[in-house]
Amino acid sequence: DRSSLLEPFHTHAADALVAFDFDGTLAPIVDDPDAASPMAGAVSALERLAARVGEVAVVSGRPLDFLERWFPEPSAVTLVGLYGLEVAVRVTGIPTNWVDGPDTLTVGAG
Repeated sequence: DRSSLLEPFHTHAADALVAFDFDGTLAPIVDDPDAASPMAGAVSALERLAARVGEVAVVSGRPLDFLERWFPEPSAVTLVGLYGLEVAVRVTGIPTNWVDGPDTLTVGAG
């Protein structure tokens, strides 16, 4: 029964992390990477999901500034850019930028 696979999201939603890739998942693959945009309704669906689970993240090889075009503050969606070199954690509404690797963590705007 496939519904049992989702049971942890119902019983422990506050502990759940749901992550999505940008290209090919939220946005179709396109010839011009700068022209990529999320499918209709994808951004609002992730924002609604973020209100129901512990954390929703978009993970991408793209830089944060590209992802922030689609998920600007005060988005509740955590953004992970450049394969993890840039992170904007927004679970609490305060952006956390992990730009210089695990040894440097700065909290605050931008």
